[in-house]
Amino acid sequence: MGIPKNDWTKYKLIGCVRSVREKNDYTTIARRIDHLLMFNEHGNQISKHLYNNEGNIDFICEYKYDENGNRVFKYIRDRDGNITETIKYLYDENNQEIERHQPGQIWEKIVSKYDAKGNMCERIYYDISQEVVLRFTDIYDLNKVVNTVYNGDGTVNSKSTQVITYDEKGNELTKEEYDENNEKYQTIWNIYDFDTTGNWIKKTELSEYVKGISKSRIHITVREIRYF
Repeated sequence: MGIPKNDWTKYKLIGCVRSVREKNDYTTIARRIDHLLMFNEHGNQISKHLYNNEGNIDFICEYKYDENGNRVFKYIRDRDGNITETIKYLYDENNQEIERHQPGQIWEKIVSKYDAKGNMCERIYYDISQEVVLRFTDIYDLNKVVNTVYNGDGTVNSKSTQVITYDEKGNELTKEEYDENNEKYQTIWNIYDFDTTGNWIKKTELSEYVKGISKSRIHITVREIRYF
């Protein structure tokens, strides 16, 4: 039986981290980050508070675990504390997530599969009628990942490739992104400032779009980390 990774490991955090408040300067909803992550003494994330543009709580995610340290439930609460969504997780004998059930949501069920190295390589999304709506596959080759999205009928929806390098702590240093024709359309460089424990507390992201239009951008992400 495999040992499940705790969330300190998943977030590449060093030491006994109690909380991480993270915020960036993106304005688009898809890229904007303003949240507070809370952990227990075992390194499992117990909650996530998400904030709106005014700095007020938008909604809260709470997580429950089994005796093996696997996340088994996720509860989403609105700003008044009412539960608006419940997600249930199922695992195999290796403590790998294999199913995620989301009653009443557009994706009723998500099934995950893994390659021989334990990387999640396929995610299948089902609707309330248990029909396949989308299928995502990831093929790993050293520092390259090929992502393909299939429609429910098996036709290709989109395809992209990422080539990523990391530092010795596992933090992402560079990422090159390629389209379905294997043409590079973006390069991202990350520069980090670290605290005395070795966790990054500031990330400067420099990106350059090279497809169609040449455009450079700089974004800053800051983190306040508290320890047990």
